[in-house]
Amino acid sequence: MRSIIRTGNFSNHPADGEMIRGDEFLDALSIRHFNVFRTAFIEKDISAAATEMFTDRRAVLKIIQVIEKAANDQLFIHKSDGTISPTAFGERLFNDTNRLERHVRALSATAQRIRERGRVLRLATSPSIFRTQAFRSIFASLGKKKEFRLSFVPVAPEAAGSALSQGRCDLYIGHEKLEGDRFAAEHISTLQIREYCRGETPEGGVRPRYSVVRPETIAKPKPSKRRVVNSADYLALDETEWVRWLDHPQLCDEGTRVLAPQVETDPRFWTALDEQDGKTTGLELHACRMRQHPYEFLPALCNSLGRLFDSQ
Repeated sequence: MRSIIRTGNFSNHPADGEMIRGDEFLDALSIRHFNVFRTAFIEKDISAAATEMFTDRRAVLKIIQVIEKAANDQLFIHKSDGTISPTAFGERLFNDTNRLERHVRALSATAQRIRERGRVLRLATSPSIFRTQAFRSIFASLGKKKEFRLSFVPVAPEAAGSALSQGRCDLYIGHEKLEGDRFAAEHISTLQIREYCRGETPEGGVRPRYSVVRPETIAKPKPSKRRVVNSADYLALDETEWVRWLDHPQLCDEGTRVLAPQVETDPRFWTALDEQDGKTTGLELHACRMRQHPYEFLPALCNSLGRLFDSQ
């Protein structure tokens, strides 16, 4: 039997010459209409339904009449003892609203969880920046706020704009500065950049030099898909590969150099060359968000991130 709510035309009085569409039927009603109908169906008594819904008998009867008028059919048969019994149409409608009832309960449960635990803020950054101590400290600090629950979403720098616009994250922290009509960006700090060497500093010979940082000056792509940075001293390295080398140093060749945000490394496998030379460089970090976002606290939160970084 076809569902009254989900599809097509329906009418239990074809002689009337009127066909009522299911979508028009829904447009005329609200969730409260269905709640009152379902309560009356279960209680089999108008007065009992009114008590259950914290209203009066007249209000319940009026809502049932509204549904019957929208459907052009009768829902209940009223008996002399004050009880009611559903018609065949009433039985069909009750069965069709079972799924609607489950969805409404699920929505109510979600709303209750949000009220109790706060909204979810999806914070995103690239894999290499996530490994920095400064970012992890900020993540821990934001996780203590009661206004929202915090979750992390890994997003590559080149995908930051699409991740924000598609709703995969609410806030992106990285060296990409997304601006314009759709995005807003706040400068929050400068992160130290180090040059790491796999093993001891090599003596003689030429070893690969990579960078997981994307400077403004990037030359044309090479066939290997790694890009030459600046004067070809460094080849661009995917951040996930750098993180894999940090976790599994044996996968990286001895003597390989990597320019990356400052992270905690295992001194048995990595040497920070610029610490020896007394030279360091910085990476500008920004907090990026959509200008049109339902979280009203985001602008103030972005402004406060700079203070959090400075305190690390």
